[in-house]
Amino acid sequence: MLIIIFSLIGIVSIISIWLYGSYNDRLEIVTNEVERSLSSSVQRYYENHETTIHQYQRQNYRSLIESEFINDLITLYPNVDSAEVKGLMDDFWKARHNHYHNLKGKTDSSKYLLPLFVLQQINFDAPALAEIDSLVALSLHEKGILVDVKVIMEQKKDWPRGRRKIFVDSQGMINTRPILVNPHTGNYLNGKFAPPVVYILLKMIWQITIAFLMIIGVIGAFIYLLVTINRQAKSAILRKSFVNNMTHELKTPVSTVVAAIEAVQRYGAKDDKEKMQRYLKISQKELSHLTGLIERVLQLNVDEVNGIVLDRSKVNMILLLTDLIELTQLGAVKEVNFDLQYEEKDSYFIDADLSLLRNVFSNLFDNAIKYSEGKVKVEVRLFKKDNFLFVQVRDFGIGISSNYHKEVFDMFFRVPHGDLHPVKGSGLGLAYVKQVVEQHGGTISLKSDVGQGAIFTIILPVEL
Repeated sequence: MLIIIFSLIGIVSIISIWLYGSYNDRLEIVTNEVERSLSSSVQRYYENHETTIHQYQRQNYRSLIESEFINDLITLYPNVDSAEVKGLMDDFWKARHNHYHNLKGKTDSSKYLLPLFVLQQINFDAPALAEIDSLVALSLHEKGILVDVKVIMEQKKDWPRGRRKIFVDSQGMINTRPILVNPHTGNYLNGKFAPPVVYILLKMIWQITIAFLMIIGVIGAFIYLLVTINRQAKSAILRKSFVNNMTHELKTPVSTVVAAIEAVQRYGAKDDKEKMQRYLKISQKELSHLTGLIERVLQLNVDEVNGIVLDRSKVNMILLLTDLIELTQLGAVKEVNFDLQYEEKDSYFIDADLSLLRNVFSNLFDNAIKYSEGKVKVEVRLFKKDNFLFVQVRDFGIGISSNYHKEVFDMFFRVPHGDLHPVKGSGLGLAYVKQVVEQHGGTISLKSDVGQGAIFTIILPVEL
């Protein structure tokens, strides 16, 4: 049992680890796509505002850089011609600008990242960040990625380094790898977005479905295995009990017949006709009982393997039950009173096997007598409803606990009574009854409780 439980836990754990790994892989893919979209959006923003950025470069950023550089140079070298230096600076800016545009034309814009000197020229103010936000959202929408990204400018120097590609901050937001904008001020451009759990789970729907079906299948297989093992263990106990009961049942008539024959041989009973007849009747009765037990076991075994072959005919249920009641009363060792109830206006003919039905009701009558104390009363009620015939056999005996209502129809099962009601039996009667009834297309049910008798209800189709 523990091995099965640990195996189940291990299989579920492996599937869970597989799903978790797949989720992380997809999250990493989404993060990479967001980073690409952010880079391409910055590139697109630059292309949309290239003229304005160049004007800002010439009027502000470039002028500031040139003036600071020329002033520092003149301070170190007073004899330097500032006009000549300014000309060299113009050539430098022009060459770097042409190199950038040539490189951009040869590179996939979706994978191209603006160089640092270009990023420094962009004024990432609130309107610029808002426009880049919209460009990122448009890029992700075109890729079918449902993620809401917020682009921000931060000043940080403690970004995580190494191979880790997914960084989650203290607020639970995923951060893209930062884009350095200005190394002097420590400005970084960064995208933040909440973990897209729903989006990723929807993308993993087939994996989740397969994993769920695998888990359900494994759990179902283990449950079936446990039920089968439990059923086999229970069947083994019942068979052992059956063997013990049948050993006693078979031993009793054999011992009785042996004793009778011994009496005839040793004590001169063969010369006394009256004793001879009595011993012969005893032997005949016990041998008949032994034959019935053997036939019942063999018949049930054959029926379990091959099924019952029905010899169908029109059976008058009133006549069948009346004859059985009379025979049961004649052979009973107790005083038995039967009460047969039915509506005389109805017809109670059904298409069935006469001999098998006789065995069915004979078993029910015998049980009613065996498990009743003192005077026995049995009520038998017939009625028809639609195309079905209902037969109820009720006794007022010791009853059957509700815990055993289903098990009483199992082969070899006998209701445990301890030593209160030691009644002989093989545990085959009700199993045989259920088999015959079901072979006729009917059902049998039980309503009973301890000390309140039992009601067996058989429902049979009028025509097979």
